[in-house]
Amino acid sequence: MRKHNDRTGTRGARVLAAILTAMLVLGTAGCDDAVIETTEIAEYGNFGAQYARKLALDAPRRGPYTDEERKAADILREAFEKLDYEPTVERFTVTRED
Repeated sequence: MRKHNDRTGTRGARVLAAILTAMLVLGTAGCDDAVIETTEIAEYGNFGAQYARKLALDAPRRGPYTDEERKAADILREAFEKLDYEPTVERFTVTRED
């Protein structure tokens, strides 16, 4: 019969401690005091925000086929023209069924 050795349990604990220590050392090896490059936020200006506010203030309830919808279309057409686009407006008629 084999004699039980009390050191068997401590050997396993030592091996586990060695593995955990190695993982800790290797895991922090990539951490240094190098300068981290940051990306600046693109500066696009407030052009779009200005027109969003204008739409919200000048045509807040722009439902389909309303005067406010036409007003909103004019505001957006103006915005695209300021950006040197040539927007086209397609007009059509609808019949309301009440």
